[in-house]
Amino acid sequence: MSSSNSGGVGPQKDLAQLLRLRKVRVEAAEAEVRQQRVACEKAEAAIQARHLSIEADRKQLERHAAYMVGEGAADIPRFAAYFSAYGSRLHDKLERNEYGLIEDQEDLEKSEALLRDKRQDWMREQAREGGVAEALRRSRKENNRLQDARAEDEVDELRRGGPLSASPSVTPRKES
Repeated sequence: MSSSNSGGVGPQKDLAQLLRLRKVRVEAAEAEVRQQRVACEKAEAAIQARHLSIEADRKQLERHAAYMVGEGAADIPRFAAYFSAYGSRLHDKLERNEYGLIEDQEDLEKSEALLRDKRQDWMREQAREGGVAEALRRSRKENNRLQDARAEDEVDELRRGGPLSASPSVTPRKES
């Protein structure tokens, strides 16, 4: 029996299978959105951690400078090389963290752009699923309408007293 002769049963089966596939794709796209959202949250957390580290580095530089002009000023002649090396190390660390912050912000921007793309993919898959669901609903509605029309035709045929040619389930009885 071909699907075109079956009154929509074949296409309905195909549409139902396609709908299941679309649902799987929607779920996969949604999972990708969730994963990317987690990646964005991690990138935001990295930026926050970097801000805290930069703030700590700045405070440490301030303490070092205050020590050198305050109670450590008397030790500058003896420890000048140490103070200078320590100050350079603090400045280098702060600079690395500031550059790292720029990289973290770029990573967040890329992650957010990817999240937007994944959301668009998810919405596109939802729209496709909705289209298939609507096609299946219309196919079922049309199939029901055709079955109702056939049933009405059979009732009309019975009222006229004619044979039922369209219904294989009703067989004429042989009288012996």
